[in-house]
Amino acid sequence: MTDRLKDKVAIVTGAGSGIGAATACAMSRESASVVVADINQDNAIAVVEKIRSAGGSAVATHTDVTNDAEVAAMVETAISEFGRLDIIHNNAGAAQVALDSDVVNTPESAWRLAYNVDLMGVVLGCKHAIPEMVKTGGGSVIITASSGPLFGQNLFIAYAAAKGAVLAVTKYVATSHGRQGIRCNAIAPGLVLTAGVESAFPSQGMLDAFARHQTLEGFIRPEDVAHLAVFLASDESRYITGQTHLIDAGALTMGSAVPDFNDAVKELLGK
Repeated sequence: MTDRLKDKVAIVTGAGSGIGAATACAMSRESASVVVADINQDNAIAVVEKIRSAGGSAVATHTDVTNDAEVAAMVETAISEFGRLDIIHNNAGAAQVALDSDVVNTPESAWRLAYNVDLMGVVLGCKHAIPEMVKTGGGSVIITASSGPLFGQNLFIAYAAAKGAVLAVTKYVATSHGRQGIRCNAIAPGLVLTAGVESAFPSQGMLDAFARHQTLEGFIRPEDVAHLAVFLASDESRYITGQTHLIDAGALTMGSAVPDFNDAVKELLGK
């Protein structure tokens, strides 16, 4: 364990798996006390046990981020267990993967889910956490967004639209509460190889097709996003606020036609 987050208290939502679990563990390794919040309490408890077995301090809460009372209780848990709140990572997210496609075919249920979890879950987290942070001089709000709103595709319109909305929330929170010591930043991951993503990409060919459009080899892991979240939570980033931090292995850096163009050039040159 190191001390980049010593004496700080953090809440991480959606912390029972994936990016949230990796972030909760990473913040604990940096000496934060962590509230591990998830709608699946068994998963949250498992993460807490992992943190405690490594010598860290953590507590689990069952939290549905779409429920105002449960989010308020989550924040109260941080105060009652650890005495303060310095960091909230609004990470919980959801999508109806099989149904969320384009504007014509995506059902209302997929739009409602994305709105309730991916947008309002963030809003409620900010609503209840910020007043407690202000009481002790401020803190860091981190939002898991997505690279999805930054380009167009044929899938996940509801999810991307909700994630696009939280990019606006990021700037508004940073502006409205900055003078109270609140920083707010978004992390916009590309394809992160979580267990959920691996199940959604059943063939290596699908992953290879995605990798072909990244400038860097390999795939982003939850721990890679967690490292960025720790930096944004720490005093090392004390003058960074209102920003969207893209972590996508260079996918949006590369022009969309580059892989095909390179293949055409190799064919022309006989290579």
